[in-house]
Amino acid sequence: MAQKVVEALRPPFDVLGVTVAVRASVGLTSVGPDARTPSADELLGQADTAMYAAKRAGKDALRLFEPGMAADCLSRHGLTGRALVLEVTESGLLSDPDAAREVCGQLRTQGIHLALDDFGVGYSSLAHLHALPLDSLKVDRAFVDLVDRDEDQRRFTRAVLRLGEDLGLAVIAEGVERTTQLDVLSAMGCSYVQGYLLTRPVPAAELAPLLSRPLLPVVAPIG
Repeated sequence: MAQKVVEALRPPFDVLGVTVAVRASVGLTSVGPDARTPSADELLGQADTAMYAAKRAGKDALRLFEPGMAADCLSRHGLTGRALVLEVTESGLLSDPDAAREVCGQLRTQGIHLALDDFGVGYSSLAHLHALPLDSLKVDRAFVDLVDRDEDQRRFTRAVLRLGEDLGLAVIAEGVERTTQLDVLSAMGCSYVQGYLLTRPVPAAELAPLLSRPLLPVVAPIG
């Protein structure tokens, strides 16, 4: 079907007496019968990556998404692999561990860092986590929201911090919105946090000025 679309657009069009030539670049992605069904955003992202690969091939072409296309994305944006961190979910990694190891390995050979997102809300297998080339764990905000008020949450966070240290992984606490949360996490030895206490999402043009000034009021130091 995609090839038919490309071929149908090859003949020039007459628009109000003006001949217009159209060259289509089509990106495709696929899901195997036994694979986890990606979200709509994941599928669109993969198809978009494949489309840019088709454009670089000279347009008037189609390409099927492959994990190795990440290298093309880095080149297109002038980035090294070390400048990019990809966040992946527990379900995405563990629904097909063999495929996950292969894809993650390919990404790591390009220097790309991998973070396991929303840790604690899925069904992690520690054996699989140990086998995957991850760089960091991101603790879901559900386990951080009351860390300054609830001892059960503090115990869970301490356990994850110890797990990350034993596995050689950085641990990032998500959803930090209060200085009291930050103080407790700092006292636990959590070196990385993410949340509205630091800043809300901003357009790229506002990022450089934001990084040139302190993000926080005076609070307990991190690390």
